[in-house]
Amino acid sequence: MSDKLLTRAASIAAGSSTLNVEARTVEVCWTTGAAVKRYSWDDGYYMEELAVTAKAIRMDRFNAMSLLDGHEPTMDARLGTVVPGSVRIEGGKAFATLRLSRHESAERILQDLQDGHPLSISVGYRVHKSEKTEGERGQLPTLRAIDWEPLELSAVAVPADPAATSRKDPAMPEPIESAENEQRSFKKSNLITERKRQKDIRDLGAMTRGVITEGEIERALDGGTDIEELRTLYFERMVERQSATPTFPVVATQGMGGGTYDDPAFFRASAVEALLGRMRGTELSPAARGVFADGEAAFARRCLERSGKDVRGWSDQSVLRAYVTTSDFALITGDVANLRIVDFYKESVSQLGLVFGKRDVTDFNVHTEAFVDWTTLQFGKVNEHGEYRSSFVDEGGETIQVSTWGGIVGLSRQLVINAAGVLDSMSQMQGRALAGYVNKQLSDFIQQSGMAGPKMRDGKTVFHADRGNIAELDISSPAATAMDLMTKRAEMAQRKGRGDFIIGAYPKYWIVHPKYEGRAIQALASVQASAVADVNPVAGRLTIISDARLTSETTSWLVADPKEMEGPVRVYLNGNESPYTEAEVGFEIDGVKYKIRLDHGLGWLEWRSWTRLDHVIPEEPAA
Repeated sequence: MSDKLLTRAASIAAGSSTLNVEARTVEVCWTTGAAVKRYSWDDGYYMEELAVTAKAIRMDRFNAMSLLDGHEPTMDARLGTVVPGSVRIEGGKAFATLRLSRHESAERILQDLQDGHPLSISVGYRVHKSEKTEGERGQLPTLRAIDWEPLELSAVAVPADPAATSRKDPAMPEPIESAENEQRSFKKSNLITERKRQKDIRDLGAMTRGVITEGEIERALDGGTDIEELRTLYFERMVERQSATPTFPVVATQGMGGGTYDDPAFFRASAVEALLGRMRGTELSPAARGVFADGEAAFARRCLERSGKDVRGWSDQSVLRAYVTTSDFALITGDVANLRIVDFYKESVSQLGLVFGKRDVTDFNVHTEAFVDWTTLQFGKVNEHGEYRSSFVDEGGETIQVSTWGGIVGLSRQLVINAAGVLDSMSQMQGRALAGYVNKQLSDFIQQSGMAGPKMRDGKTVFHADRGNIAELDISSPAATAMDLMTKRAEMAQRKGRGDFIIGAYPKYWIVHPKYEGRAIQALASVQASAVADVNPVAGRLTIISDARLTSETTSWLVADPKEMEGPVRVYLNGNESPYTEAEVGFEIDGVKYKIRLDHGLGWLEWRSWTRLDHVIPEEPAA
């Protein structure tokens, strides 16, 4: 374990899509776990990675975590807080919603966000346990933090070097305890090297005033930044001032907050946009066009160099083979796969989803959803003594629960040769397959128990003779069906709640079997009437929904709008309605494995919003 507070910055275009000015909130990505170069006296230079999983990250402090100004640990520097319960992990990234205070600096940040300026977020954290992997063929060793604790989030003006530590921390890094609990003896040579590094950085700071700030020099001293990295930063800024083009172009793009390919988050975001653009056929930003401008081998070479490998003299084929093992490969293709799976999933979800409401839960336990029937509330004229009528609210409800659905698929290094094609095909299959499972759940849920639906708290099924929500529909002719539907609509609207009040919710949808859909369309058809008696009274009042998984041609349902009245609900974990992926570099295969999952459940809260219609299909007259 290390008591040292570490920080790493991410340049996030927190921007307009998640900004809620009235609530003063904005969602940010506070870590991607990217590999960064660090230094310790005992181990020298190494690459540090953060495992971005719910198991690896200690979340306890988030309920009262502050947003600070530049890692300054004082109340005067507090700009806001993390909204409790807003932290989520998705696709190898960690997100949180921030609520800005009315501090003067926070007001300026809020105004900047409204004006479209990006917000750079840095996380301060402490590593409790890590796993060490020795480097091969000149590669630096890697310490992967498998137990680490975020302590605070900070707004920073200039994203620090990813390996920078807080300026308030001790300048001497303490050794990070590995999973094997190794403790190396102090090396005098490393102490000499560290003193020389700090002298070189101070000398460079004196020479580069006006280009590299004093704050950046201090962070470099505290964080173990290599002098060559600081020189590179200086030269890059000089190149920018002279409007020259570096070997790997520096690009600022509208809508992405600006940045350079040396920023891990910006680099990966550009690569993700480029691959998605190929698949979706959308126009690319300058950053996305530039990331693959020199070919895929050049892109792969840069990924390897970022991971600490020396690839000088390597052939393009060797570079492409090794690229598959980098964390960039897993994170980039994982993000692309996740977004495309969501695309195909949403395209393939059944129309039955329209008749389900939504509920969120925070865990996988069984929850009782409190249902308050407004018809039980009592109102009346206040008497001469100023007394009001009292109401009893029944907060009992139905139970709901969420479960996880998903699977694992592996992709080999052929993805490097045909990245867009293979990845898109895999995403299409996974998205549609997952949608197929969900669609079957929806139809089976409605049709269970012989079309009676699930049992409710009172021990009766949703559709039961005692409830009066089962009726016979006259389908002898389209006109007869239309008139009978009008009658059934009125009966639904006149239903009373537990109190003595009419609910007044008319049905909006008519769910029918595919083989009956043609007759249903005829019954709802709006025709040019020559007389008032010929007008179709139900035309335009119902929307037909059909699904191939419905099994009974002689059963249909009238359904109220779920936004107006409760009924069946789809249950999600922490509001995550879409599937998401986790990527892992494969050991058994020369490639990457992707875990695709969806946290999803179903429940039924109120029976009064549905009516089941039973009917007999008339035989076709003999020819």
